[in-house]
Amino acid sequence: MIAKIKKVITLIFSLVIYCTVYGQNMLTATYQSWTNGVWTNSMKQNYSYDMNGYLIYSLTQIWDSSSGSWKGNLQISYSNNSSGLMQQFIAQWWNSQSGTWVNSQRATFTYNSSGKTLTATFEIWSNGVWVNSSKQSNTYDSNGYLIYNLSQIWDNASVSWKNSGQINYTNNANGTIQLFIAQVWDSLSTAWINSQRAEFTYNGSNQVQTSTHETWISGAWINSLQQINTYDGNGYLIHNLTQIWDNTSGIWKNNGQIDYTNNANGTIQQFISQMWDSPSATWINSQRATFTYINTTGMNEASDIQFLFFPNPANEVLNLILGNNSETKIEIRDLTGRLVFTYSTSKNSAILNIKNLPSDVYFLYVYQTGMVNVARFIKN
Repeated sequence: MIAKIKKVITLIFSLVIYCTVYGQNMLTATYQSWTNGVWTNSMKQNYSYDMNGYLIYSLTQIWDSSSGSWKGNLQISYSNNSSGLMQQFIAQWWNSQSGTWVNSQRATFTYNSSGKTLTATFEIWSNGVWVNSSKQSNTYDSNGYLIYNLSQIWDNASVSWKNSGQINYTNNANGTIQLFIAQVWDSLSTAWINSQRAEFTYNGSNQVQTSTHETWISGAWINSLQQINTYDGNGYLIHNLTQIWDNTSGIWKNNGQIDYTNNANGTIQQFISQMWDSPSATWINSQRATFTYINTTGMNEASDIQFLFFPNPANEVLNLILGNNSETKIEIRDLTGRLVFTYSTSKNSAILNIKNLPSDVYFLYVYQTGMVNVARFIKN
């Protein structure tokens, strides 16, 4: 099941992920960071469901070390259709100065007759109204397999959607992804430019065994990152190894690893991520997450922070809407905690150029006034 989630990483459409595994709804996700040799609280997410088991509300909190308690940070309210598919969500940030929740982002989804996402349209709250920001559209083949994803951004000048990125998928006969190629739109040449390519292999149970990512550089595909999964006898994911390509030696080098502890039903109870330290040739703790469920315990996914970001997945840029004009430091770290990007601003918005980041899952850290908030996003 977790392998399927790994597969879906390239398909995930929005900032929000339904957290249901084998019918078990996630109740809480608590994240901790390794600091000065001990695990310290960083963020927590709480989920609420209606009587049908559909997600209707999530609350993200960050740990306030001064008071030793969790503080409200982000809330998302969900509207679902009769089939349980998400029709819309509205995200709001907590304004500590006014003591109120403030609108931030809204997303609206459409589906085909098979319940697969056709479009996701994202809006931001600006000057008291919802304003278009980005849009994603999916195309499926006759078997219902995803074959194309188009990302567009709203252009205020022309009052129209402009191309931003596209992903073409090649699938195996059973519907698993064999290959995807991501491209970005170049407005000067009015052409699509290669960006990232990823190829997947599977075990006999159709679980992702490896994923190899390449970056388009000077007219050729160059190795950038690979991930290797290990499963136990029940088919549950227990280990993920991330390696990056070293051009000098021409070999893969360790970068990060995640060890998973699972419940009896296969849901994740906890994971511990570590980063590889080359000088000492050892693994160093980075992050730990513990999950609880309704009717059981364990599993993954969360987001948090005093800002809103879109699109997710992202190809070339991440758009950030910050809660205020405070001096803000932004970091992007990979799953092992390795720092891969930094940015500073005193404005209430930012555009991050992530074009050169390898395709992967990343954590977005935002630092303001002594606090840190964390979100998770996918780079295609």
